[in-house]
Amino acid sequence: MEKFEFPVLPPRVETLFYWAPASQKRSLSVSLQSGPLRYCGVRLSGLSGIVRVGGRESWNRVDIDPLEIRRTEGSASGSLSLDIETNTLSFDCVSMIDPLSLAIMLRLVDSTRIEGIAFETPAEIRGSGSLGIGEGPDSRTAMRFSASLPGATVHGVRFSRIAVSGGMNGDILDIPKISAGLAGGSLDGSMRMDDGRANGDGQSVTASLALRGVQLSQLSEAFGLAADKAVSGTLDVDASYDGPFAELGGKVPLRGSGAFSADLRHALLFRIPLFAGLTDVLVKYIPGVNFLVDQDEAHIRATLDEGRWKISDFDISGRA
Repeated sequence: MEKFEFPVLPPRVETLFYWAPASQKRSLSVSLQSGPLRYCGVRLSGLSGIVRVGGRESWNRVDIDPLEIRRTEGSASGSLSLDIETNTLSFDCVSMIDPLSLAIMLRLVDSTRIEGIAFETPAEIRGSGSLGIGEGPDSRTAMRFSASLPGATVHGVRFSRIAVSGGMNGDILDIPKISAGLAGGSLDGSMRMDDGRANGDGQSVTASLALRGVQLSQLSEAFGLAADKAVSGTLDVDASYDGPFAELGGKVPLRGSGAFSADLRHALLFRIPLFAGLTDVLVKYIPGVNFLVDQDEAHIRATLDEGRWKISDFDISGRA
């Protein structure tokens, strides 16, 4: 309860206790209603729920149904069940509140360490399934989740029309859909992570990313580049990786396999005279030959194999 603050009035609490000595059946019901409050520093306009604890011969089950949390932009509601005998936590919920506030309340992130990230509302986040909270064979995790929101800004870069869906089964996290609008184009990706504890092979990840029609001029503005330093052009990227996960953020060379390709169009990479160093000489005798060639397209293809990158194609071209 130390995470709760009630600045106006304390919550209203009603309790009901039942016990049958003959059958050893017992139950305790607690109804909670509150006006404005804070939880983990997050402002809430209200909270309500019913907690039921019960069992036979022992207290072995906790149910919270219904549960509703309200904020000015929306509410989060659902149900929660804890089975102590099977060490399983089951849940079913939907949230329309700010995702960052939700993450802070779930203690997934530290509010004092979040900078440069803002989410737009209304956002819809759904989740259901069961979480194993013990070491027994029945404590397997199985859950599904999805999220959609109009946009988010990360360190000045805005992503629009964000949609994510996936699930977790045992030690495998599978996110087959990640999509968003980015700088006039689109971003699509997927990711599958295996903790590796089941087979002892270690953590591994399979991921893919595709960018289509990304306008570099918009990214230049987002990063605050001056007009004379802004980069123009349209960028398409395809990237994939399959291999150990622990190495992605470390200094050890990647031992997995992958591929990368990028196509840049309508960009002024650099400009050179058509006749190079002879241009100034020729123009004195042949007027009109001082053509400039704009190098405005670039293409690159590369593959990763056991820690070695191989560039199979690299081309820069342009027009006069």
